[in-house]
Amino acid sequence: MASRYLRRTNFWACRIDNNFSVTFKAILRCRPVLQTAIYRRMKDGTTTDLWLDPWLGSRSLLEILEGQLDREAGRGLTCSRIIRDGV
Repeated sequence: MASRYLRRTNFWACRIDNNFSVTFKAILRCRPVLQTAIYRRMKDGTTTDLWLDPWLGSRSLLEILEGQLDREAGRGLTCSRIIRDGV
């Protein structure tokens, strides 16, 4: 799924597209339910996207600060790039 549908985004930020399969669209529509039951351990931060992963409830920082940030400026910024000495 990642190589086909999530090339330029992640699962939480992906917008549903008409070209997606019926199954993948159904999975994406379940995100609000999934977010109430799933949590994430950051560990070293290499797979945690600072802007696109949900931090506050089900919203990403990019959604919260929409209109105040350039969407492309933070693309690919993981938490590991801002963590120093484990903090």
